[in-house]
Amino acid sequence: MLAGLTRAEAAYHVPELMAAALSEFGLDFYPPGSRSGQEAAVRALAGQAVSGSLTPQTLAAAVRQHFGHRLPLAERLTTLDDEYDLGDYATMTSELVDEAVMAEARQLTREQDGLHQARLDRHTRP
Repeated sequence: MLAGLTRAEAAYHVPELMAAALSEFGLDFYPPGSRSGQEAAVRALAGQAVSGSLTPQTLAAAVRQHFGHRLPLAERLTTLDDEYDLGDYATMTSELVDEAVMAEARQLTREQDGLHQARLDRHTRP
C-alpha cells in the first residue's frame, strides 16, 4: 500500500500505514518524538559504543546533547558526560568514567536484546 501512494497522499497516509508495514517485518514503529523512539535511539547509540564504533565519551556526549536530563533511561549516561566535563573537579578519572559508560552501554544493549527476543517470540508463536 505504501508503494502505491502518490506524494500528495503520502503526507496523510504514511503515518497510519507505517506501523503496520514495519510490523510485517517484525520491526517497531516509533512515532516522532515518542519516548519509546528516544529510548530506542539511546540503545542504538549504546550498541555502537559496545561494537567499538563510538568512544565512551562520544556516546555520553551524544546522549546528553540529544536527550539531556529529560529521559530517565539516559540519565546515567548524561550524568557521566557531566563527569567528563568537570576536569580537575571530577570525582572519577576519565578512565573510570569510560568504564562506567561502557558498563551502562552493555546494560542497555542487554536490555535491548531481551526486548528484541520478546518481540521475536510474539511473532513466532504458533
